[in-house]
Amino acid sequence: MLDTEVTVALQGTLDTFALPDVLRLLASTKKVGRLRVTGDTGSGSLWVDGGSVVGSELLVRGAEADSLTESLFNLLRFANGSFTFEAALQDGGVRIAHIDQGVNVPMYLTNRDAVPAGTMSGPLVVSMRPVPAAQVADAVRITSRYPAVH
Repeated sequence: MLDTEVTVALQGTLDTFALPDVLRLLASTKKVGRLRVTGDTGSGSLWVDGGSVVGSELLVRGAEADSLTESLFNLLRFANGSFTFEAALQDGGVRIAHIDQGVNVPMYLTNRDAVPAGTMSGPLVVSMRPVPAAQVADAVRITSRYPAVH
């Protein structure tokens, strides 16, 4: 028998794995990390510690998210969408900058203008996950197991 541990990323669509089921799984396994949910009316995140939801962020037009309960209520109303639970890098001791900073996604404004499209214009936004130089080798080792997300 092999004595190896495999870390599996938790991700999927809300029509195949409903949000209440995802939350039950995270609770029963006492996970620590961030559950990102993107739906037909917006997006949000739930921070989980020891399986318990301890924080939230909601980006839904017209929704009031002044409490964890309100955020959770709005996320549970998504009819369609997807989710990702971010824990592998954190479990490996790699710092995740946007999580440490408490922001929803790893996106940054640049000092360059984007090409206007209709009424939309503004600075170029890029997505990236900065990793401290001393942790790059760890990040490569951990994420090389997930080629579908690169």
